[in-house]
Amino acid sequence: MREVLTYWALVLISVLGVANPIRLSGALVIAGEGLGEGERRRVIRRASLLALGLLLAAAWVGNHVVLYFGIKTGGFRAACSLLVLVLCLTEMLRNQPLSAWPGQRDPEHLAGELVFSGLAAVPVLGTVVIYSGETRELWRREVTLSAVCVALAISFVVLRAGPRLLEHFGERGMRWMGHVLRLTAAGWAVDFFSIGVRDLLPLITSTPPAQ
Repeated sequence: MREVLTYWALVLISVLGVANPIRLSGALVIAGEGLGEGERRRVIRRASLLALGLLLAAAWVGNHVVLYFGIKTGGFRAACSLLVLVLCLTEMLRNQPLSAWPGQRDPEHLAGELVFSGLAAVPVLGTVVIYSGETRELWRREVTLSAVCVALAISFVVLRAGPRLLEHFGERGMRWMGHVLRLTAAGWAVDFFSIGVRDLLPLITSTPPAQ
């Protein structure tokens, strides 16, 4: 039971770290400044539901899709971890203000940005697929599904509280808290990259050189 709870907490923190709802909430407030409160809530609700569907699908069938295309689990772990690491380092080093995202301000575009550039971006989908484990590890998949639901519920609350958070912490404070989340994501990315390389070593050493 302890192993399951530890794994669940790891999935939850990792998904939140990669999705970074704190930065998204501040960016939504600034980008959607002209939206009414009702419109902003609809944008958040629409984005959360769409992201939930995408992440649950990734957690349930993602590893099957990876194997179907002949991708080794170790290779996928290494590639996805590198993607997450580059994302985290780029965002922290560039340290762009929240107002830099996004450019357009209509509700549909904002909802799309929340989903495809944040809550269910490619690195988040890859993270969920990694944690769902091998196709035969049903318990990991179930734990991942439940952690994804909780992560999106937390993200929904954070997005709704965006105006109050921005007023209390300011733009720089929210940027800093977002960087803290990114550091947690970078940490697991390094761990999973090493695991992926370890899993690939037998394949690399047993493959004869090309003639």
